Amino acid sequence: MILKIEQIQKELFSADFRIMHLNEVVGSIHVQGKLGSMEADMEIHFFQNIYKMHYVGGLIKSAPLPNRKGKAFRPYKITGINGETAGSIFQVDQKEGWFTVIGYFEMNYKAHQYNLYPIGFGAEGGKHPVYCEGQQIAQVEKSGEIFNDLHHYNIYAIDQNSAEIAVLFSAYMYINANFKPGEKATRSHVKYTSVTTNKTLKEKYHPDFVGKIQP
Repeated sequence: MILKIEQIQKELFSADFRIMHLNEVVGSIHVQGKLGSMEADMEIHFFQNIYKMHYVGGLIKSAPLPNRKGKAFRPYKITGINGETAGSIFQVDQKEGWFTVIGYFEMNYKAHQYNLYPIGFGAEGGKHPVYCEGQQIAQVEKSGEIFNDLHHYNIYAIDQNSAEIAVLFSAYMYINANFKPGEKATRSHVKYTSVTTNKTLKEKYHPDFVGKIQP
């Protein structure tokens, strides 16, 4: 399954996206921030499913990872439309050796663990593999060129369930890196060039994955 997530609006404390599949709208993402906070509440519609995500970290900046060297921070809770808990998502800084720290996103969702590994390819933008239990199930790609502070994501997934996971990761990525509460979108053209050199992260990327995905 191939999806496009297109940002269509950015206001002072909110943002809206539409989710496209085969030129049809199949979902949406609404981000609602507030004065004095970098966090936000999100509502995600994807086909018949509706999810909400909200920050649950309080004033605690980070927490140790169980059974791993590193820390977790910016935790968000994922709930269904009726408030039932579906999972959680957070950012991880994991120690690798004495001087190296690798950063990635982790989601615990419906009894499964998923990880998204952000990998920068310079002018090509970001290509972020999504894994479940050691197998790649999706990839989120984001251009390094941003026009008018509107952000877009392309998702390539092995099936609809994997695409849903990638959509949730994309919403969290926006909050984590691009949401700017208190600022309206302005006419602009910005280029971001990030190049990942860490061997562990680069090994997660498989260049032939996207070519195997059917629309």
